[in-house]
Amino acid sequence: MCLISAHYFHHLTTKIPHYLYIALPKGSPQTKLDYPALQVIRLSGRAMTSGIETHTVDGEHIRVFSVAKTVANCFRFRNKIGIDVAVEALREAIHIGKVTPAPIDEIAKVSWNSRIDPWHRGFNHRFTFAADTLTDTAPTRLSRPSNVWEDCARV
Repeated sequence: MCLISAHYFHHLTTKIPHYLYIALPKGSPQTKLDYPALQVIRLSGRAMTSGIETHTVDGEHIRVFSVAKTVANCFRFRNKIGIDVAVEALREAIHIGKVTPAPIDEIAKVSWNSRIDPWHRGFNHRFTFAADTLTDTAPTRLSRPSNVWEDCARV
Protein backbone atom coordinates (compact mmCIF):
# COMPACT_ATOMS: atom_id res chain seq x y z
CA MET A 1 0.00 0.00 0.00
CA CYS A 2 1.41 3.40 -0.90
CA LEU A 3 0.74 7.09 -1.47
CA ILE A 4 -2.71 8.30 -0.36
CA SER A 5 -3.74 4.85 0.93
CA ALA A 6 -0.65 4.68 3.17
CA HIS A 7 -1.20 8.35 4.05
CA TYR A 8 -4.66 7.38 5.35
CA PHE A 9 -3.43 4.15 6.99
CA HIS A 10 -0.85 6.07 9.06
CA HIS A 11 -3.55 8.58 10.20
CA LEU A 12 -1.93 11.51 8.40
CA THR A 13 -5.25 12.61 6.88
CA THR A 14 -8.96 12.35 7.46
CA LYS A 15 -9.71 12.17 3.73
CA ILE A 16 -10.76 8.73 2.55
CA PRO A 17 -8.90 7.75 -0.65
CA HIS A 18 -10.98 7.10 -3.78
CA TYR A 19 -8.61 4.34 -4.86
CA LEU A 20 -6.41 1.76 -3.21
CA TYR A 21 -2.90 2.84 -4.18
CA ILE A 22 -0.49 -0.05 -4.51
CA ALA A 23 3.12 -0.28 -5.64
CA LEU A 24 4.23 -3.06 -7.97
CA PRO A 25 7.63 -3.80 -9.48
CA LYS A 26 8.24 -2.49 -12.98
CA GLY A 27 7.58 -5.20 -15.54
CA SER A 28 5.12 -7.15 -13.38
CA PRO A 29 1.86 -8.28 -15.02
CA GLN A 30 -1.06 -5.87 -15.22
CA THR A 31 -3.39 -6.14 -12.20
CA LYS A 32 -7.12 -6.36 -12.86
CA LEU A 33 -9.69 -6.17 -10.08
CA ASP A 34 -13.28 -5.02 -10.19
CA TYR A 35 -13.22 -4.05 -6.53
CA PRO A 36 -11.56 -2.16 -4.95
CA ALA A 37 -10.61 0.44 -7.53
CA LEU A 38 -6.82 0.39 -7.88
CA GLN A 39 -4.18 2.91 -8.80
CA VAL A 40 -0.92 1.12 -9.52
CA ILE A 41 2.42 2.84 -9.06
CA ARG A 42 5.37 1.10 -10.76
CA LEU A 43 8.68 1.20 -8.91
CA SER A 44 12.00 -0.58 -9.35
CA GLY A 45 15.07 -1.47 -7.33
CA ARG A 46 15.49 0.01 -3.87
CA ALA A 47 12.62 2.42 -4.50
CA MET A 48 10.35 -0.65 -4.45
CA THR A 49 11.97 -2.61 -1.63
CA SER A 50 13.02 -0.01 0.97
CA GLY A 51 10.77 1.44 3.65
CA ILE A 52 8.20 -1.36 3.77
CA GLU A 53 6.49 -2.29 7.04
CA THR A 54 4.26 -5.29 7.73
CA HIS A 55 1.10 -4.69 9.76
CA THR A 56 -1.65 -7.05 10.86
CA VAL A 57 -5.19 -5.89 10.10
CA ASP A 58 -8.13 -8.18 10.89
CA GLY A 59 -5.76 -11.15 11.12
CA GLU A 60 -4.22 -10.48 7.69
CA HIS A 61 -0.67 -9.30 7.11
CA ILE A 62 -0.42 -6.28 4.84
CA ARG A 63 2.64 -4.46 3.55
CA VAL A 64 2.53 -0.68 3.86
CA PHE A 65 5.16 1.90 3.06
CA SER A 66 6.56 3.56 6.22
CA VAL A 67 5.60 7.11 7.18
CA ALA A 68 8.92 8.48 5.85
CA LYS A 69 8.53 6.58 2.57
CA THR A 70 4.91 7.72 2.25
CA VAL A 71 5.86 11.38 2.69
CA ALA A 72 8.82 11.12 0.30
CA ASN A 73 6.69 9.37 -2.34
CA CYS A 74 3.93 11.96 -1.98
CA PHE A 75 6.49 14.55 -3.09
CA ARG A 76 7.89 12.26 -5.77
CA PHE A 77 4.41 11.69 -7.27
CA ARG A 78 3.07 15.18 -6.51
CA ASN A 79 1.97 15.64 -10.15
CA LYS A 80 -0.17 12.52 -9.86
CA ILE A 81 -1.75 13.14 -6.42
CA GLY A 82 -1.35 16.90 -5.95
CA ILE A 83 1.13 19.05 -4.07
CA ASP A 84 -1.50 19.80 -1.42
CA VAL A 85 -1.55 16.11 -0.45
CA ALA A 86 2.26 16.03 -0.23
CA VAL A 87 2.42 19.16 1.94
CA GLU A 88 -0.35 17.80 4.18
CA ALA A 89 1.50 14.49 4.60
CA LEU A 90 4.73 16.30 5.52
CA ARG A 91 3.02 18.72 7.90
CA GLU A 92 0.98 16.05 9.72
CA ALA A 93 3.81 13.51 9.98
CA ILE A 94 6.09 16.09 11.59
CA HIS A 95 3.35 17.67 13.71
CA ILE A 96 2.20 14.42 15.34
CA GLY A 97 5.76 13.22 15.79
CA LYS A 98 5.70 10.15 13.54
CA VAL A 99 8.85 11.12 11.65
CA THR A 100 11.68 13.64 11.48
CA PRO A 101 13.15 15.17 8.31
CA ALA A 102 16.24 12.89 8.33
CA PRO A 103 14.48 9.60 7.41
CA ILE A 104 12.42 11.39 4.74
CA ASP A 105 15.64 12.75 3.28
CA GLU A 106 17.25 9.29 3.31
CA ILE A 107 14.29 7.66 1.55
CA ALA A 108 14.25 10.46 -1.03
CA LYS A 109 17.93 9.82 -1.78
CA VAL A 110 17.27 6.10 -2.24
CA SER A 111 14.12 6.57 -4.31
CA TRP A 112 15.30 9.43 -6.50
CA ASN A 113 19.02 8.73 -6.88
CA SER A 114 19.96 11.64 -4.55
CA ARG A 115 17.68 14.10 -6.34
CA ILE A 116 15.79 16.00 -3.67
CA ASP A 117 13.00 18.39 -4.63
CA PRO A 118 13.04 22.06 -3.64
CA TRP A 119 10.08 21.63 -1.25
CA HIS A 120 11.96 19.02 0.73
CA ARG A 121 15.22 20.98 0.72
CA GLY A 122 13.33 24.10 1.75
CA PHE A 123 11.66 22.23 4.57
CA ASN A 124 14.98 21.01 6.00
CA HIS A 125 16.49 24.50 5.97
CA ARG A 126 13.48 26.49 7.20
CA PHE A 127 12.75 24.62 10.41
CA THR A 128 14.66 24.02 13.59
CA PHE A 129 13.21 21.72 16.18
CA ALA A 130 12.93 22.45 19.88
CA ALA A 131 15.70 21.04 22.08
CA ASP A 132 13.73 17.91 22.96
CA THR A 133 13.84 15.07 20.46
CA LEU A 134 10.79 13.50 18.90
CA THR A 135 9.21 10.73 20.92
CA ASP A 136 5.79 9.13 20.95
CA THR A 137 4.69 11.37 23.82
CA ALA A 138 6.50 14.65 23.17
CA PRO A 139 4.82 16.93 20.62
CA THR A 140 6.95 18.58 17.97
CA ARG A 141 7.36 22.32 18.37
CA LEU A 142 8.56 24.37 15.46
CA SER A 143 10.48 27.58 15.96
CA ARG A 144 8.55 29.41 13.23
CA PRO A 145 4.84 30.17 12.75
CA SER A 146 2.67 27.80 10.75
CA ASN A 147 2.47 30.09 7.69
CA VAL A 148 5.91 28.79 6.68
CA TRP A 149 4.09 25.73 5.28
CA GLU A 150 2.49 28.00 2.70
CA ASP A 151 5.99 29.19 1.74
CA CYS A 152 7.05 25.55 1.18
CA ALA A 153 4.12 25.03 -1.17
CA ARG A 154 5.05 28.11 -3.22
CA VAL A 155 8.69 27.11 -3.86
